[in-house]
Amino acid sequence: MLLISGCALKYSSREVTYEESKKALEFALKQIGKPYVYGGQDPKMGFDCSGLVIWSYQQVIPNAMFFNNGKLYPDATVEALYNENTRHIEIDELREGDIVFFADEENNIEHCGLYVERTNENNIKVIHASGGLNKVVLEECNPNEPLRGYHIWGFGRLIVSLVLR
Repeated sequence: MLLISGCALKYSSREVTYEESKKALEFALKQIGKPYVYGGQDPKMGFDCSGLVIWSYQQVIPNAMFFNNGKLYPDATVEALYNENTRHIEIDELREGDIVFFADEENNIEHCGLYVERTNENNIKVIHASGGLNKVVLEECNPNEPLRGYHIWGFGRLIVSLVLR
């Protein structure tokens, strides 16, 4: 476990366990059909893509914090999740609850979801809050083919930070 201290803030950062990622995925799967809401992170109001990922993990690790532009917050953007809060992994390392990142045509990381399972040698299932479909969906994706203007950019295992008292 890494212990870092700043002025008055002390925290530890660690990779989520397999059990935590499986439980986070279970929470996410219960949200299928909930509305897409930009900035949403609430099952009553709705979710955006990063909101679904973060909310699901915070149900398992309630005090989880995330880096966003180098500072700790209880929330993070998709780019911050990719750049500051995950260990990048290969497709053959994926396990339930890992994060799948999508980029637009200019390779800007703009979307994410949670990995569910491999459906065949080419395709994977991902749960995500889709702005295009206006709801949380479970969808099959091929890493080599675009999905409504996005393509899979990469995969990550979440690193959470916990503030120490």
